[in-house]
Parts: sequence; C-alpha cells; structure tokens
Amino acid sequence: MECCEHGPLGKLLNLLTSFLDFWTSERFLKILEKVLGRSCVNRVTAFQDYVCFQRNPILPAMYVVLVAVGFTVFVSFAFPYLPYHAEKEWGISFYHKVNAFLIVGGCLLVFWANLAVDPGVITSKNLEREKKRFEYDGILYHEKECYTCKFVRPARAKHCSICDRCVGRFDHHCPWINNCVGSNNNRLFLAFLASHVFLCGYGGILLFYILVAIVKKENLYNLHVQDRVTGEISPVTHEIVLKWILHEHAPLVGLCIALSMIAVVLAGFTSYHLFLVYFNTTTNETFKWKDLRRDIKRREKRKERAEQEKKAQQTGEGAERKEKENKEKEKVEATVVQQNARPRDTLQLSQVVNVYDRGGFANFVEVLFPEHALRQKLNKESRKTKKQ
Repeated sequence: MECCEHGPLGKLLNLLTSFLDFWTSERFLKILEKVLGRSCVNRVTAFQDYVCFQRNPILPAMYVVLVAVGFTVFVSFAFPYLPYHAEKEWGISFYHKVNAFLIVGGCLLVFWANLAVDPGVITSKNLEREKKRFEYDGILYHEKECYTCKFVRPARAKHCSICDRCVGRFDHHCPWINNCVGSNNNRLFLAFLASHVFLCGYGGILLFYILVAIVKKENLYNLHVQDRVTGEISPVTHEIVLKWILHEHAPLVGLCIALSMIAVVLAGFTSYHLFLVYFNTTTNETFKWKDLRRDIKRREKRKERAEQEKKAQQTGEGAERKEKENKEKEKVEATVVQQNARPRDTLQLSQVVNVYDRGGFANFVEVLFPEHALRQKLNKESRKTKKQ
C-alpha cells in the first residue's frame, strides 16, 4: 500500500486533495475578501458548505447534462457515418449504432442504481449483524461510540458527515452519485467506473476509425498539393491531412479527443479502486494508514534525536552518574507513558499490518459478494462453536 502513495495515482490524489484543501482554506477566503469584498466571501462560503458538506443534486445533474450533450453530438455528427462503406475493408458496420444506445443506456442504468441503492447504512436493527462482519484490528479500529447515532460503531464503519449516517466499510462519499460508497454498493461503484471507461474508450476508438475511414474514402494520401508561392507540387503529408480533418470534421475530432482523455483518467481512477479492493482496504483507510505511518516515523525521529542529545550531554566529569540518573528517569517516564498510552502510541512500523487483507481473490469475493462473505464467516463461527 505504501508504494501506491508515491506512484502516479497517489500523487494525483495528493494533488487533488491539496487543491480542495486550499479551496476551502482560510487563506483562500482572505485573498478573495481582499479582491472581491466580504459579501462575495459570504456567498462563496455558503456555496462551499452546500457543495462540500450537504447532499445535493449538482454533480448528478451535471453528469446527466454531460452525457446528454455528448451523446447528442455523437448522434448528430457520427451517426451519418454508421454504417459507412461497410463493404470495404476499412468500412464501419451498422451495429455500432445499436451498440451506442445499449452502452449509454447501460451506463445510465448503473448510474441510477448507484443513486438509489443503500450503501450499507447501519441502524439499530442491523447493528449486531454488521458488528460480526469485521473484527476490530486494535490499530485503526477500536470499540468507539458514534456520538450522533448513539451506538458503538462496527469495525471499518464511519459516520458520513454529509449523509449524516453511519455506513459499513465506508470508502468515501461520492458527489457524482450523491451517495456514500460502502459495503453494500462498492461493487456498483466499480461497475459505474468500469462502464464509463468502456463507454468513453469505445466512443473514442469508434470516432477515430470513422475519421480514418473518411480519410481513406476521400483518398487524401493519393492526392498532391501545389505550393502557392513556388508552384512546387508535392504529395499530401500527415500535417495537411490533420489540418483538413480539423477543418472539415472539428466536432468529431473534438469529441474523439475528449472521450479518449476521459477514458484515460477514469481508467486510472478505476485501477486505483481495484488496487484498494485487491488489498482489501478503502480510500478512508488509505488516509488513516498514511497518517499512522507518518506519526510513527515522526515519533521514532524524535526518540532518535533525544537519544543523541543525551549521549552528547553524557561527556566530561560525572558522566556515569548522569547516565545512571537518566536511566532511572527513563524507566519512570516509560512506566507513566505505558500506563497512559493508547495502543497506537506504542506501535512500530513493522506492526502496522492490514489484518483485513485475506488475499486478492478472497478480497474481491468479499467486496463483490458481501452478504455471501458474511454468511460464510457466520457459518464458520457456528461450526467452531458446535465443536467446542
């Protein structure tokens, strides 16, 4: 997990987090106040509160608009070329027109399911059952009461401040689906990402093939152009073909580039979430593990510096006596710290282990079929109880 933090996906996530932190920071608001005045700051603060800390339909509505506009452009400019000289080797078949409706319809269906399905909300009715889903690891999770819901939260659950409810195996709150991603809908969220990677990738590739077919139909590479100044005649180059396509078919080129770029970004985001599933962790836990490792490293550095300072002091006359006094003092301090410390305060880096990682295949089964995994666990526990 630690290697992912320093990889491209981890850096992108850190960049986005830094941007969001700045956008909601006091520093940004002070700059805005100096430039536009206090009344503008109040409006921005109210908008931030609505967008970031309340459930709202802004991004779901924006998603529907983006799909509607994109598909309208596709139908308007690409459908006239479906089919397009299908009898030729480079021709485009009619079935792509049918596929377009099926794929967009499937994406909208998955989107609606993500909006509507319960993410795994924990209530007083299912609390005891949810507590059996995961054990407390003693590192990230301990028995702790949710002050809002007034019950002891199960392991890996979190109270979402936006939805104002506790969600099992909480991953994150996704504003695009206006819902949390938890134990009950993680598979739907993965399907949402994967389906849109396929939609954008399929559309981008199809548009590219349409553009190639147009170039072959026009037989551009067998033409010649004449220089207006010198009168020199030369074969058509890639640069000339590209300029012609941009001039004659700008909407197709623009949509092709946009879909390809979105497909790449979504593929990276999907890969990140598949990586999390493979190691049976969540976005929420990834930040917790990162903070924990950072705290342990800082504590170890402080301890190392303190030891170096003590060694530097233990020179000259009376060094042995001072060393003895320091050792006795350290014993007393260590006893006090041990008595008052939380379990994570004495952790070493080697002890930071994800106990929920049961292997790639088992982890995928747990996420894709959460109820099946819970039933298996309960059956094993009941068999053990009967044997005893």
